[in-house]
Amino acid sequence: MKVNEENPLGSEKISRLLHDFALPSIIAMLVGALYNIVDQFFIGRSVGMYGNAATNVALPLTTVCTALGLLFGVGGASNFNLKLGAGKREEAAKYIGNAITLLVGSGVALAVFVLVFLKPLMIAFGATDIVLKYALIFA
Repeated sequence: MKVNEENPLGSEKISRLLHDFALPSIIAMLVGALYNIVDQFFIGRSVGMYGNAATNVALPLTTVCTALGLLFGVGGASNFNLKLGAGKREEAAKYIGNAITLLVGSGVALAVFVLVFLKPLMIAFGATDIVLKYALIFA
């Protein structure tokens, strides 16, 4: 592998870049969507419509977890790579250390918040009396 390769983002054709970079992302998103569809199918077949409703009521919590993971994970990794590429190893180590600390800290804070306020959150997200017991178990 060459060390001084030219950056393909400045020289390659857009169609080639889309194939190399966007196609894997699109496939990953389709696999994720397919997973959710299959998951809903099996929950619906085994638990019933209230199980499906419970997963939909708990979806905002999943979205918040994913958002925090992407915020600190991708943000920290990007800054880490930029500093490492610039030859600033000590700064890069600080960025990745901060990212890990924020990931763990936000995860613990979110877990405590959800454990304390799970029932009011599920009600605020639209759980009815029947769906609430399933949503509490699922979440």
